[in-house]
Amino acid sequence: MFTFLTISYNQEKYIIEHLESIKYQILNFGNRLQFQYIISDDCSTDNTIFLVNEWVKRNKFLFEEIIILTNSENKGIVSNYLKGISSIVTNYYKSLAGDDLYYRNNIFEVIEDNELVFTPVIRFGQCEKIRSNGDINFKKLIRLEKIEEIKKRLTFGNLFDAPGAFMKTEIIQDKGLMSFLSNYSWIEDLPQWYYIFKNVSNLKLNIKEKPYILYRTTDGISNKRSKHNQYNLESLKIMKQFYPKSAKYPKYINPYKYYSKFQSIKIKYFDSKMNLRIKGFTNIMKEERKNAPKYLTHIRNEAYNFYKQIGEEQLYDYKPIIESNNSR
Repeated sequence: MFTFLTISYNQEKYIIEHLESIKYQILNFGNRLQFQYIISDDCSTDNTIFLVNEWVKRNKFLFEEIIILTNSENKGIVSNYLKGISSIVTNYYKSLAGDDLYYRNNIFEVIEDNELVFTPVIRFGQCEKIRSNGDINFKKLIRLEKIEEIKKRLTFGNLFDAPGAFMKTEIIQDKGLMSFLSNYSWIEDLPQWYYIFKNVSNLKLNIKEKPYILYRTTDGISNKRSKHNQYNLESLKIMKQFYPKSAKYPKYINPYKYYSKFQSIKIKYFDSKMNLRIKGFTNIMKEERKNAPKYLTHIRNEAYNFYKQIGEEQLYDYKPIIESNNSR
């Protein structure tokens, strides 16, 4: 049994696309599995939960269990995240923000015998435009490979895209980790990595070059203007706490900043041509970015069909793109 966990706040604009991407995974790759669906919503003031309820009415056949968690007041990203995590009863799960999408590749093949797996994400923005940037940190991660090397590198900066991380439930539901995360309000991923790499012994880690997540770079939970200052303050606190080597230097004379830039240049102009694994990863992402627009068209058209069913396509100004073919 596998759990899909959605973390949401005021995401009526994208939540149906998110849900349709879950449906795509189940219908195309989940025929031998059973599924739990959980959404943990942080007191949305728009129609996010209304739309979720309408969607699950029509798609409840996909799931063995559906749990809709709501807050009576806005409690922050981390509290909402922990509430959702606490409700998982399966050994395997994936959490994702309500504006991001599962991609066309089979997510159920990712975790296997590992406890934590990092995968790249495909970034996209307004009008479903696929972005070609964002791979450099993953290439740095590929070069490190060993856990001890990753731990050393984490002392002066984060390398991970949280949406691309997959882990077993037993790791994230560790009481010590959940207690540690409860000290924060707006950022869960950086404290999470810090704790896991410091405290989980004999961690079974893997790095896979294939993308499984489409990461939306606009309108995300952390991009809401009303939360921006609080988010930035907590981010500075975390930088000083977890990345002391980097945080102790001013921005323009920070040796770790320039070392990181040097690494980026080396990867771009040397390793991308000479390191076979990085070269292979570059080719994979190039091909997947070519395929992504067709998949996005399929998901958007499925969302449009849902809005037509409930008679809300005009209210949400939602239009189909083109007639969709099989996007697999």
